[in-house]
Order: sequence, then C-alpha cells, then structure tokens
Amino acid sequence: MDNHEIGGYAHEVREQLEQCGSCALERTDRADRFSDFGFQMDCGQSFLERYGSLVDDMDVLQLNLDYVDDIQVLGNAVFSQCRYITHWTMGGCPREFEWLKLALKRLEGLAEEAQSAAPLMDKRDACGDGGIAHYRFGCGYFV
Repeated sequence: MDNHEIGGYAHEVREQLEQCGSCALERTDRADRFSDFGFQMDCGQSFLERYGSLVDDMDVLQLNLDYVDDIQVLGNAVFSQCRYITHWTMGGCPREFEWLKLALKRLEGLAEEAQSAAPLMDKRDACGDGGIAHYRFGCGYFV
C-alpha cells in the first residue's frame, strides 16, 4: 500500500466530489483504483466491526473522526460507500456525499501521517566504517 498515492487519490476524489457532485463517481476506473490499493468492497463490515458504526452514519463519523485511525478499514468503507452510491442507490443523497467527503479527507490525512512517520530506509551510506550501514531517517542518521 503506497500511502502517498492513497492520500493523493483521496484528495483527488474529494475535490471532484466537491466540484462535480455524483458525476465524480461515475468514472469507470474508480473501483479498479480502490482495489489496486488493496481496499475491499465489504459493505462497511470491517468499519462496523472496528468502530461500531455504520458507514453512512454521518453524526457518529463527525463525532468520532479523530478515532478513525486504520487506513485499511477506512479505505474499505470509502470503497464500499462509493459502490453503494453508484450501484445500489443510483446517485445517492447529499448526506451520503457529505459522509464520503469527510471520510476521504480523513483517509487523506491518515495516509499523509503514515507517509511522514515511515522512516526513509532506502538511502544507505557506507561511510568507510567497517561495513556498518547508516540509515537516514527524516532528520538525521541512525546507526
């Protein structure tokens, strides 16, 4: 799961929803992109099990948004809500879109947090120190 790409995609979809409304979900590649990130269309089951709330409960999401901290579970819920709107309700209602925009914003934030918290292990520096490799983390070196 590439958190940078997930955050960018969540941002893109949220902006398109704000600008275009329901037509933003009509693109045929949406499901493929969510699936490519490893999200599953589980009808909100993992969200219900983890947070005790249905995926369309706007009041609960607003009150507890800061406690939603699992990218996989939230991504599954967003994917499920998109599918629900495009396949079963044939367009959705404003409350469902508000839930989706709020959840996408949180998904974007979680992805950014995870991206910035991940150590940068790809830059190794052999400093002539007998083969000890130094791994560069965000603000210095860790030996």
